[in-house]
Amino acid sequence: RVPVEDRAMSWQFLIDMHASLAAELGNGCTCALNSYQTVGDKDLAGEWQGDFGKDPSVCLPWCVRALAAATTTRSLVETILRAAALSGDATLAHDARGAPYFGRADVFVSYFWAAPLSELLAALDDGGGASTGARFFWVDIFAVAQCKHTPEAVAHNKADVGAFETVLAAVSETWLWCKPWHDPATFGRVWCLFEALKTVDFGKKLRLVMAAEEKAALRETLVERIEDIMGIISSVDAAKANATNLADKTMIFGKIDAREGGVAQFNADLIAALRGWLLDAARAELDAMVSERGDDDLDANTLRNVVAVLLNRLGHYGEAERLFRKVLAVRKSALGDKHPRVATSLSNLASVLQAQGKLGEAERMLRDVLAIFKSALGDNHPNVGGVLNNLAGLLQDQGKLAEVESMYRDALAIYKSALG
Repeated sequence: RVPVEDRAMSWQFLIDMHASLAAELGNGCTCALNSYQTVGDKDLAGEWQGDFGKDPSVCLPWCVRALAAATTTRSLVETILRAAALSGDATLAHDARGAPYFGRADVFVSYFWAAPLSELLAALDDGGGASTGARFFWVDIFAVAQCKHTPEAVAHNKADVGAFETVLAAVSETWLWCKPWHDPATFGRVWCLFEALKTVDFGKKLRLVMAAEEKAALRETLVERIEDIMGIISSVDAAKANATNLADKTMIFGKIDAREGGVAQFNADLIAALRGWLLDAARAELDAMVSERGDDDLDANTLRNVVAVLLNRLGHYGEAERLFRKVLAVRKSALGDKHPRVATSLSNLASVLQAQGKLGEAERMLRDVLAIFKSALGDNHPNVGGVLNNLAGLLQDQGKLAEVESMYRDALAIYKSALG
């Protein structure tokens, strides 16, 4: 058999395959065609076929299972390569320019079968630039043996399903499809979560890809509601994820349980990896926005603040400090020294300075924040209470105890007055 990691396909193959399906079925049906239907689990009306559709005799003639069943009982990629070898027709395994359709995997594509194949391809190109470069993409519906109608076919499928980690170890990165971006279906699929974390375990890059409209919505939310995105990521829980095949779910959870720390550590590591992706995505959006609007644009500066907040939370204090200082400078220039948003920037900068042990400078900034908030909001505003509380803690850390008790008491009084 062709080694499983060598069954990846070029972008041109994916485009040509999609075009051939469109020629067979018409554009209307092809737009809704998902992986279950492409493999042969469902007919075009969405009905389950036979015993989970795994009998190729009930598959439509163009389905992956039907194409492989009477020949190799192996993957579609292997079937095409065998046909090219036996017929002597190399064009079966090459595109119109003579470039090979198949090769060693560069990118592992992690997605869910219920979604339309056309939408997956759009996300790969819009989100990852799949049409650029000469990469080979490993897509399981074409790279894995899908037939299960004979003992030999079952053995081929079982071997391939058990070899996903081999592929993940061979690729340079995994592209995890996100749709919708605010509640990705892939986050609820145990296979996808497992693939994402194994990518990180192997030291490879994890990239979340989405179509253009999803990227636009993400950019807007990065600027306006970063806490919502952080909440989505923090809520990922492998224990709540599902798989279509119960045996697959059992196998994957066995691997998760065998991993040090079990499900809890799996979740923690996966969330950390997703936060890392979010940071990379926010950086990329910031670079794009600065390029479009200029370095001192206020919306770009808001996104710069988001990136700095993420860096601070992830412990990248030096880079966070640099960006917080830039955010502060832009806000001072645009709003003046005494604006509440300037005070917020000073507070953010003080927090990252405190994390680095620069307590004297952090104290000076928090005192400036306190003065601005009192002037702009009044002495009894909850924001004033928050600064008093933070400043008291900072003074306590420095052993400057003279003001600490009175600040805590003042903060408590403000909170009681405002919140009850």
